[in-house]
Amino acid sequence: MDSKHSIPLSQLVTELQLEEVYLPKSSDEIMISTPEVSRPGLALSGFLDVFEPLRIQIIGLAEHQYLGDLSDEERSIRLENFLKLKPVAVVVTTSLSIFEELDRFC
Repeated sequence: MDSKHSIPLSQLVTELQLEEVYLPKSSDEIMISTPEVSRPGLALSGFLDVFEPLRIQIIGLAEHQYLGDLSDEERSIRLENFLKLKPVAVVVTTSLSIFEELDRFC
């Protein structure tokens, strides 16, 4: 997709049966304009130079385990820096728990 073709995040939420944990505005107002997604392991580890904020960011088991192995303070720093980049959406997969810090910074 390019900016000429986009869909509201609400359509993905409905079709994929996602649970909305936090939204900065209505999912009808958040437009997804690229089919590309990212696993943000590098961004979470601190490498932010080539981050793509228009892509849906997927936190899967590997990213979740990495974050879980960090101290509370370090996890807080990593998630805050990641979320400052304003990703269009963050999906936590496979019924993984939502880290308190993720909830707090959203």
